[in-house]
Amino acid sequence: MSFLMMLPVGATENLEVNAIEASKKIQLELGSPAEAEIDVRIYNNLNRKIYSDRISAGATFEREIDFSTFREGTYRLITELENVRYNRVLEVNADGIAFTDSYYSYVPFFIQEDEMMKVQFKNNLDSNIRVTFEDGWGEFFETYYQDPGRSFGAIFNLKELPRGTYFVRLYSGSDTFSYEFEI
Repeated sequence: MSFLMMLPVGATENLEVNAIEASKKIQLELGSPAEAEIDVRIYNNLNRKIYSDRISAGATFEREIDFSTFREGTYRLITELENVRYNRVLEVNADGIAFTDSYYSYVPFFIQEDEMMKVQFKNNLDSNIRVTFEDGWGEFFETYYQDPGRSFGAIFNLKELPRGTYFVRLYSGSDTFSYEFEI
């Protein structure tokens, strides 16, 4: 079985993804548009990464991934380009591999400039967005919320924070995105 999906990554660029099912193996063929890197990852049902690769800008990519050594269950194949993430859910069982679901999600932008932190995220889910700032010991010192279906954009002033390591985390649905930064 073959799947072809076009990922919108810009006004004129597209990414072709063609996965070919063959028993308990899948064939991935990705072509990368110029000026962009692509991350490819596979997670098991415990959300543990079992495969990871990065495709350089302008490069092509072809891999065969054999699931026969993994347990039967649900896996997520993720391809990420710029701020667009394409998720495919696949079921591995005694009969082989079946693709059961696919969906787009977006990855937030975390941009630190001097004493300011800019956070942008396009929320395509019917879930709240929560943004937290934590110190290096995991103590929360700020939390922000956004209603379901609305995008989030804010600039945070970091000037009053003492020197150290911090984390900004964005939660949307079951996704968590983290960014570590130093002041």
